[in-house]
Amino acid sequence: MDNFRDVAGPDGYAAEGGRMRRGVLYRSNALDAASIDAERLAAAGLTGVFDLRMTVEVTPKPDVVPDGARYVRFNVIGDEVELGALDPKSLKDADGARGMLTDVYRMFVTEDNAREQFSGLVRAIAEDPGAQVFHCSAGKDRTGWAAAIAQRLVGVSADDVMADYLLTNEYSAATIEKIAAGATAERGAAVGEAARVLAGVFPEALEAAFAEADARYGGFDGYVRDGLGLDGGVIERLRAKLVV
Repeated sequence: MDNFRDVAGPDGYAAEGGRMRRGVLYRSNALDAASIDAERLAAAGLTGVFDLRMTVEVTPKPDVVPDGARYVRFNVIGDEVELGALDPKSLKDADGARGMLTDVYRMFVTEDNAREQFSGLVRAIAEDPGAQVFHCSAGKDRTGWAAAIAQRLVGVSADDVMADYLLTNEYSAATIEKIAAGATAERGAAVGEAARVLAGVFPEALEAAFAEADARYGGFDGYVRDGLGLDGGVIERLRAKLVV
């Protein structure tokens, strides 16, 4: 679980009315048997595990769900998407990888299914005061946008949201390097750099999602209201859970 961490950050990010409460909402890479630290996972006292992956990702690596936690899928991308473009072998260089991943972040805002899944996730977080974790495969893109939504909804600054997003490059540094080295050995340096981009995060990707929200909905508040369909009651319950 190299990218398992508290959405509140190391010290509880400053938020509207206080600071984010630690120990109630986590983000992670996949919780499959090969990845988990069972003792650490049990210590989190989870009541909910929210999986943002596609079925093709879940089937070979199902989550290990701790006792007492419910498991819910929120399939952000959906199962009808052609995966070929997400394979580093299909990319020739780092610029192509950045462009592809930036388009994925825009899709998080533009696609009906993606908005529906992110909306469902926020509602699920808000309705249960217990500790929960949400994740995708690497815990960086679908998970990164979901964390950014939750943080912005409770008033975390844009700078702290971005800094938290970029922590993936620190938490998953060894994994990123392993992926890049493998691609380099197999296909050469340019493909290795493309793989490095896909395995990590960079500011322009998250910025693209916020920019798309601005363009389509007039800002983040409009995206929340009209894109995600979240009303004030849900947001207040979320803030009551996440802010102290």
